[in-house]
Amino acid sequence: MGRCATCGKWIGLFGRKWRKLDWAKHCLQCVPNVMAQRRERTKQSILVAPAPRMIFSAPVVSRDLDYPSNHRRYTGALLLTDKGVIFAQHGEYKKAQEGAALFGLAGAVFDSLVEKGRRERASFGWGDIGDLSAQIDQAEQLFFFPKDDIRKLKCTNGYFELKMQNGSALFRWTEARKSVNPHRFLLDAYVQAVRAGRDVMADCKGLLQR
Repeated sequence: MGRCATCGKWIGLFGRKWRKLDWAKHCLQCVPNVMAQRRERTKQSILVAPAPRMIFSAPVVSRDLDYPSNHRRYTGALLLTDKGVIFAQHGEYKKAQEGAALFGLAGAVFDSLVEKGRRERASFGWGDIGDLSAQIDQAEQLFFFPKDDIRKLKCTNGYFELKMQNGSALFRWTEARKSVNPHRFLLDAYVQAVRAGRDVMADCKGLLQR
């Protein structure tokens, strides 16, 4: 047992009675307000002058960034900007996990189909992921990784990973063949610029015009 980090009320041991946000547990009554306040703080840190400039965007899926070991999955858009990486989360779903344990390969296939359907429903209704302002305004949650705070960055045709001083995040592309693979030169230039601490707009400018 423990207490809610916001209101101090006793909370249970299991996820139905609390949710972890920013390394602290909050009761379900307090969670919406805590998330809204954090979202606004993050939005303000992103938009502080000068405004960020978009370099690349693509749909992704990730684990719960506050509590990676649970079964919650986030859908949204990964936005690479000159100020850093933004994840605009637009939906969530629960990872399928029952069939594989009970029925082996057939169960794994069933789980994959179930999860694909859940992911597609959680992704439904997104706007133009290339519109930075719209993505920020419409996001349920915002996560911002400032360029100067990123310690390690890696991009493949399957995923995008970054590591900060106090944690890491892994995002899997959901439409890699269409939205990622044709732009690998741009992504590689962005990664190299961030790693080297260079001006990412200068490194990526020529590739953005293609």
